[in-house]
Amino acid sequence: MPSVADLFLRSLLEKFPHPSSQKVMGDLPQEIAKRFSLLPDRVGVDPENFLVTPSRILSSLHPSWYEELVEAVPEGMRSIVQRSLEEYRQGEESLLREFILGYLVSCWSEKDIPCLETLERSDFSWLLECAPEEIETIASLVGTYDLVEEVRKTIDKKSLEKLFSSLSPMQRRYLRALLHTPLPGLKSTVSLPEFLRLPIEEGKERLLARGYERLATALQGQDELFIWYLLHRLERSQAHSLEKRLKEGTTEESTRSKTYITHAYQFLKRRESK
Repeated sequence: MPSVADLFLRSLLEKFPHPSSQKVMGDLPQEIAKRFSLLPDRVGVDPENFLVTPSRILSSLHPSWYEELVEAVPEGMRSIVQRSLEEYRQGEESLLREFILGYLVSCWSEKDIPCLETLERSDFSWLLECAPEEIETIASLVGTYDLVEEVRKTIDKKSLEKLFSSLSPMQRRYLRALLHTPLPGLKSTVSLPEFLRLPIEEGKERLLARGYERLATALQGQDELFIWYLLHRLERSQAHSLEKRLKEGTTEESTRSKTYITHAYQFLKRRESK
């Protein structure tokens, strides 16, 4: 991942007339010039956006990460830090609070946290605009792909009624939509009788886990900065689970998983716009 300093310098040079920026580039030490050769041709970000304040960093985090932040601070400072966090969450502003939050972030992370604007656009940039609840909903919808073939071959009405009653309203609508959608290469990983024997909440967790597994597959090869921001937008336990799947890799076909994730997102957005 490019350093914040390198990206900041590149954005500054973009503000200079071409001859001037080329001269500066020619005078750079060899080590820096080598790093610059790996950067995008244009950062396209205003240098001011690199002034990442503690509040901007905190705004990108799910609140469940705050506990980890506080734990990184020496014990004698924790009550002051927690009070500053409460002020931040209530929208109160002060230079002292910003200073304390800056201290908090520096204790938590030894590396620079770059600004979101430096991230190159990708097919999944929309994920960073989703609320954590939306990402979880998308994963729960993608998990229902496991049920499609089972439902198609099931003729027992009571079994189908029991299945649909165990799903959330959004999952029911999505599963019904999938039954009328061509899905080449789709394979079920669960039998319907086995699924119906599970307690309802356990069944939902199983579908959610499968959804996150497919999300991890779809995200293979994404930029490290993108993954950092996505993981920290999620509830901490879900983020650790997704991170583990990303590191382990999956055997599922990546292109197919990307299609499933995008389809679920588009379905969700269509429902929200109605």
